[in-house]
Amino acid sequence: MFRLKVDQYFSFYIPKVLCLLMSLIPFNVFSQTALTAYIRSEEGENVQFAYAYFGSDSTDGIFSDIDGKIIFDSNTNLITISHPDYQTHLFSLENERKDSLVFRLDHHESRGIKFPGMDLTNPGFHIVEKVIANDRLHDPEIQGGSFRYKTYNKTVVDLYKIPDHRLKKKYHEMVKQDSVFHKHHKVYGQQHVEVIESMTERTFKYPKMDHEKVLGLKVTGLHEDEMTPLSTNMHPISFYGNYFEFLGVRFASPIGVANYKKYDFHLEQELLVGDDTVFVITFKPSHLRFPGLIGRMHINSNQYAIQCIVAEPYQSHTTDFQISGLYEFVENKEWFPKQINNVYSVDKFPKPYLGTVYDKKTYIKDIEINPDLSEEDKKVELVVADHYATQQEEEFWNSHRIVPLSKKERLTYLRVDTLRHQSTAANTVQRIAAFYKEDLNYRLPPILVLRDIFNIGKFEGIRLGLGASLGKDLLKVFEFNGYGAYGFRDEKWKYGYGGGFFLNKKHDAELMFEHQKDIKEPGNVVYLDKEKDFFRSIFIGTMDSYESNHAKLSFRSPGYHLFELGIHDYTEIPLYDYHFVDENNAAIDVFKITEFTFRTRIAVKERITHTLGTVNRLKSSYPVIYINYNKGLTSMLNGNYSFDKISGVFDFRFHVGHIGESEFALEAGHVDKGLPYPLLFNGRGGNLATSSVIIEDHFQTMNLYEFASNRFFNVFYSHNFGSRLFAHAKLKPDIVVYHHMGWGKLDNPQSHQGTEVLVKSYNKGYIESGLGFNNIIKYKFFGKLYGGLGVSFFHRYGPHRNPGNFGDNFATRLTYVIRGV
Repeated sequence: MFRLKVDQYFSFYIPKVLCLLMSLIPFNVFSQTALTAYIRSEEGENVQFAYAYFGSDSTDGIFSDIDGKIIFDSNTNLITISHPDYQTHLFSLENERKDSLVFRLDHHESRGIKFPGMDLTNPGFHIVEKVIANDRLHDPEIQGGSFRYKTYNKTVVDLYKIPDHRLKKKYHEMVKQDSVFHKHHKVYGQQHVEVIESMTERTFKYPKMDHEKVLGLKVTGLHEDEMTPLSTNMHPISFYGNYFEFLGVRFASPIGVANYKKYDFHLEQELLVGDDTVFVITFKPSHLRFPGLIGRMHINSNQYAIQCIVAEPYQSHTTDFQISGLYEFVENKEWFPKQINNVYSVDKFPKPYLGTVYDKKTYIKDIEINPDLSEEDKKVELVVADHYATQQEEEFWNSHRIVPLSKKERLTYLRVDTLRHQSTAANTVQRIAAFYKEDLNYRLPPILVLRDIFNIGKFEGIRLGLGASLGKDLLKVFEFNGYGAYGFRDEKWKYGYGGGFFLNKKHDAELMFEHQKDIKEPGNVVYLDKEKDFFRSIFIGTMDSYESNHAKLSFRSPGYHLFELGIHDYTEIPLYDYHFVDENNAAIDVFKITEFTFRTRIAVKERITHTLGTVNRLKSSYPVIYINYNKGLTSMLNGNYSFDKISGVFDFRFHVGHIGESEFALEAGHVDKGLPYPLLFNGRGGNLATSSVIIEDHFQTMNLYEFASNRFFNVFYSHNFGSRLFAHAKLKPDIVVYHHMGWGKLDNPQSHQGTEVLVKSYNKGYIESGLGFNNIIKYKFFGKLYGGLGVSFFHRYGPHRNPGNFGDNFATRLTYVIRGV
């Protein structure tokens, strides 16, 4: 009995006593904690991808990340750090504070990348060939599988003063007198100009399912609507393809099978890391006839993949940049991007003696290879950002920031938002873009949007008006809109009103009704969601009066192809001397049409951004097809014409190796009967008497309304060779060649009577060719937009050449290119 009680006593109390004793023993007796340290240069800059090993075992090491950070065991006493640009250093931790470790490295006296010259037998070249042989293993987007990950992105924006020796003399005195600059220079020594943070989740499945959702978006000093473009182009750059595009320039990859022989490679180091060998290889172009990169990459012998890489342009461009990437071997299966750092600078913005530098870091986590995907995951939008993404609380950011905010970044959040309303640059850029799209609008939260305020054109002169949309943000399922406008040249009022129901958000299904009394161009085809040329719309001088009622249903398929079905009843009256002679020899100048309409836009592998309610389509190397079909009806409403009319456009752009980019636009149309001129196809003329600006996908030597047709086929081809022919010149224009051809047949030309339009066909074939020099004059505005002016020359020849002298068949056109940084 007594023994039983003792056993019970020990069985109850002894475990508790042992737990108490164990809790009093220092924790590091049983486990080892991790320490964080940063590797810096003498100037305090991060040293990326330095190799640090612990104790005497040089194979037991790690590489610093894009922040110069390493994480290691707290029991470590000795650390050796090496980097090709710095002196190798042995650090002792015995007397160091382990809560704030910073290791500083001294530069080599002869630092920088050196090359012994082109040698196809050098080991660096053969290692790169092994990388290329395994490239499909390392590019997750072409392997045929799927992946999912989350990213934390942070961009900081800073100003820098351009050195005096690079400034024109007239700016030296301006710097001294600019009190605002001196004030801001003092402030921005303590904080950044701007800090941008985002949290995203991306899901990809080969070949084209690519969905990225913005979970959070936070920007200092900008309103929510100004954040829209900041969520795009978040994907890591892949070096495994032949080319990649950055800031509008297409660079040849040093490990692309089509370009690696154009590079010099030099094996700097071989490091034994665990069971693998890491080869440190420098690279640069062997000549200047292509946009190449200079840099350094670490190749791991495990599958011969990039583990670290740093690259920048070999030649200077409008924007200087550097890309750094760190890769990780995930799930013992494949190498995957882990961290990306893009740094690019813009000179002479916001002032001629200032520059702006953008430092963006992307941290990738929660990587899953071939995960199970739900139906919700299987979407095609490249980037989706809803309004709620900009409204996340600070707790969200604290839990998702992989790297905490620095003191300077925290101070930026506190100070910059107080200056929000002092900056007008972003608003100005928005107004310019809206004017270009003829869609000046102002949002009055939360329910009213004002638009259609100002326009200008040859026919109307200055057009002032006011449009409004009401209900979408308030009622969610219904919207009412309307507008009124007055043209000061034609002295006529125009108006329109309508409404719509939002049937399905997932497929953007909408049922819309509208009434219009306005003007429209005769013989023109408007395709679904295809941008019209801004300059051509200004100089159109021939218009019809147009009153219509239109009901239409629009939606998109899961592949983001767009469709629209409708019933359209309208009356069109030429505002010029024209009448149509029908089969009864009656001269008619009022045309009443009722038609069934179908329009579609089919984009192959299109990349989409869906941000804050706006769909944006990114430039693609895959075809885009537009198709319109109109069926004239006489059995309902006011229709007087029965016909079948179909037309389409095939747009395609593609790169031809390193020799440039080609663009094709093929357009064809057919209407089965002789119809009045407004219902035919005009000839796609772009020779505007009052303008010398090039009109894309139009005949530059053909007058605006020189031809018309029932059936036509046009081809517009151009190839941009880039500026490679002027690699050593001060001016580096892009060389562009053009070739345009067309054919059009008109039935019963005698039925078209009038003095202001010549209705005739080009059934013998219309031909013109041209040579262009783009970007002769480069300029920059608002800091983040680059423009280039050039000139092109076109010659008309063949059966439809003008009978006059050479000048009657010759046209000179100004070209313009606008792109962002």
